[in-house]
Amino acid sequence: MTNFYKKGVLVNEEQDPVVRRYKAMLVERFGCEQAAAVLGMNRFNNIIYPNLIINAQHQQMRVTIPLAVDLTLIRFYCFRLKGAPDEMFHRAIRFLSTSGSPASMISSDDIEMLERCQRGLVKKASPWVNFARGADSDRRDSDGTVGGAASELPMRVQFEAWVNYLTQ
Repeated sequence: MTNFYKKGVLVNEEQDPVVRRYKAMLVERFGCEQAAAVLGMNRFNNIIYPNLIINAQHQQMRVTIPLAVDLTLIRFYCFRLKGAPDEMFHRAIRFLSTSGSPASMISSDDIEMLERCQRGLVKKASPWVNFARGADSDRRDSDGTVGGAASELPMRVQFEAWVNYLTQ
């Protein structure tokens, strides 16, 4: 997701006094080099397969809990960054209540997609779920990163990682 969630796209960090104060606190506590390393780790969604997503940028966790074949509970949690200004935590709570609400453009889209998948999986039309879209145009760079547009690549990469984890 590096093409969209680049520095400053969602929040203009240079103009934000709370973020500036947090960065100054990190520099004071850890020094410039270590603070830069912490702040330089820019990951949007970290997926701990199969059911945990951590969004460090917005201090959120989403846990998917299967309750039955056709019923899933999705819980959202907000976490506080140790030593960070209280305003950052309060912002994270406000963003979570917005992004995790039933009327949210973020959650409602995800939930709708999951419900449609469930309805499709109940059908007897095909025993397989096809994740081949874009497979002919995906690329794997020399550093191990993969990329593709209009592709099911994220799902294939997750399944590949899961298989590697289970078989190593």
